[in-house]
Amino acid sequence: MDLKRLRYFAKSAELGSINKASEAVLISQPALSRQIRLLEEELGARLVERHSTGITLTEAGREFCARILPHVAAIDEAVQAIRQKATAGKAELTIALSPDIAALIAARIQAQAREALPGLTLRLLDSHVGVTARAIHSGEIDGAMVYGPRPHWQALEWGGLLSGVEEHELFIDEYVLVGPPDCPLAAGSTIRCADLAGYKLAVSGRQGQHYDARKALDKLARAAGGRIEFIELNSTGARKNLVESGQGFAFFPYTDIYKEIRDGRVRRYRLDSITVQRHAYLVVNHQCPHKDMVARLAGMFRAEIGRVAGEIGHEVRIA
Repeated sequence: MDLKRLRYFAKSAELGSINKASEAVLISQPALSRQIRLLEEELGARLVERHSTGITLTEAGREFCARILPHVAAIDEAVQAIRQKATAGKAELTIALSPDIAALIAARIQAQAREALPGLTLRLLDSHVGVTARAIHSGEIDGAMVYGPRPHWQALEWGGLLSGVEEHELFIDEYVLVGPPDCPLAAGSTIRCADLAGYKLAVSGRQGQHYDARKALDKLARAAGGRIEFIELNSTGARKNLVESGQGFAFFPYTDIYKEIRDGRVRRYRLDSITVQRHAYLVVNHQCPHKDMVARLAGMFRAEIGRVAGEIGHEVRIA
């Protein structure tokens, strides 16, 4: 009996949906449906009942699921144990960081890891979270920095891919609102939502790492009576160019925009009624055999982010 087919069935039973399960295991919905039908044919029994909102297990499906789950889990544990023995004394980890954080800490983290974890080969990538979620799930990378809290990323289209990860909270900081350098509003001042009426506001897409910021901007638009013109730009560089050229405002993580604020290319503002926080986590694939090293890396990330925040004048709460 095909072990992968058993995993597909178990994931479908867990999520109660062929569609959600197909996203989680990274195959198409028709392909997953076919695998379950083949399993049913092999057993000679119907395992699931399909309906408009998902699936439910039949009596045979519930019994079969209960019987196979311990064995599937035991096989996964055996695979991990053998991998740990095979890599004893040496380790490789690939971790993806958001581009703004990678630019600030990656080089020093590499140096610290070489000294503190001499048996570790560490690769640090910069990538956006929707891409890294799929890479973690498929095993291409071991972990990544994502932004939460967890219920928020689980609400996104890629959130189900992180359902089995282990997480280490790193820090909480705030997005900052910036405007053009020649804006008539006083730089550094606290402004009302209504003050932005009539201005353009550059925003990123709903499914990116700035999802919480986008939700807050929807609230901002309502507070301003819908008189703010949104321009959707997923590129950080494009949003910066829009602000610097005097065309409007945008929210950024401070780590993305502090140089432009420092150099006077944009002005920073505070809103009197809306705060947009960013909760950062290091998440790791539950099958990663080097979780102890990941935990130590998380501590290095916290310390280095705290050091950098002090240098650039950033308010951040380290977990």
